Amino acid sequence: MADHQLQHSVNALIGRIWMKKRYDVINYFLRTRGYQKYLEIGVFTGRCLRHVVCNDKTAVDPNPQTEAKDTKIHALTSDDFFATNKRKFDLVFIDGLHLADQVVKDIYNSLAVLEPGGTILMHDCSPAKEERQVREQGRAWNGDVWKAFAFVRAFVPEAVCRVLNTDHGIGVIALKQGCTAPAFTDDVARKSQEYFDKITWRDLETNRSEMLGLIHNRMQLEKALRSAAQPAR
Repeated sequence: MADHQLQHSVNALIGRIWMKKRYDVINYFLRTRGYQKYLEIGVFTGRCLRHVVCNDKTAVDPNPQTEAKDTKIHALTSDDFFATNKRKFDLVFIDGLHLADQVVKDIYNSLAVLEPGGTILMHDCSPAKEERQVREQGRAWNGDVWKAFAFVRAFVPEAVCRVLNTDHGIGVIALKQGCTAPAFTDDVARKSQEYFDKITWRDLETNRSEMLGLIHNRMQLEKALRSAAQPAR
């Protein structure tokens, strides 16, 4: 049996992907961690937001195409929101501008507003095709979000960073126990841009599992999060 066939069979046996959509993952974390305060970056039509089960929802989008009575929606860029925000959140979902240089800022800013034991989730971290990860927006577009995630996984040792292999790749980032959120400095901006300019689609194709820390089921997810002191309740 080929290695990829064996891995597929093992994944099927030890806990299949039980979460098909991004909001399934979001609701899993809200439910199993007892999270109360949710922030979504990038709302658009609100398709994801409407499925999120949480009494305290905040959303950010410079041009939201939806209204939600149960959500405080800020019609701002994420940079402008974080510049004035005073709140902390248990769970942040990043699905805004799908460009690595913006996403890396969203990650660092989100880490800074997490409550202790909080989590960041991200969409579009594992594009299936090269044409979906270009920076020019197209019909089926993931952008180069994966580069931002890979950078944080490689250069932020304070965080556990894994990607659930479902719905275009759902990134999971959590600070390890006892660690504080790193600041987004000019040096980080320079270093991250150098990294984005260097890595290519070929790098992702040949080393996707390691670059993204791919996981395929709940058992693997919970094992990864134990190092961040985040056991499910």
